[in-house]
Amino acid sequence: NFFGGTIGNSQGLAIGNQNPNGAFRFFGTSIDYSGAIVNVEAGSVELHGCHIEFGNGNSPVNDIPFRCSANQNASLLIQGGEIITLNGLASQDYCFYAEAGSSGIIVDNVKFYGIRTATGRYFGGTGDFVIKNSRLDGGGGGKGIQTLTTANNNKLKDGNFSFTTKPIGWEVPGGSSPFTSDVIT
Repeated sequence: NFFGGTIGNSQGLAIGNQNPNGAFRFFGTSIDYSGAIVNVEAGSVELHGCHIEFGNGNSPVNDIPFRCSANQNASLLIQGGEIITLNGLASQDYCFYAEAGSSGIIVDNVKFYGIRTATGRYFGGTGDFVIKNSRLDGGGGGKGIQTLTTANNNKLKDGNFSFTTKPIGWEVPGGSSPFTSDVIT
């Protein structure tokens, strides 16, 4: 367990776990200016209330900041805190990447500031990704939050918005007058 302190100013990886029995837990730690933030090849990494900032001129992002491998017990939890970049992530397709077979990535109650990716998506890969209770900082520097995930993680019935006819079972419930048409105007 790590309480407080700073990890950063590196052009390499800030935190990596390759031990299937290992768990790194960071509480209130500042993780600043590294080429990548976390790569979980096995075991788990948890970031609780951490300040995470990347993308300065001295240590540009050179990999997807958060990765989780296909190892069945590889997992990443980011709970609370903030993820900030002043220069965006235009050089990277995603901010998060998880492979199928892992325990995946969970992002809960995190404030995002300035995160923009080349693809317009936060997440890539075939693994599990959950983002909830997270928000864009309204401080004026944010350019909008991207929460789109891969088609694999999109749970909408028509995740690609490609249906030309209504999906089977589609209906509009409620209202006081009878439903007489399935035409959308």
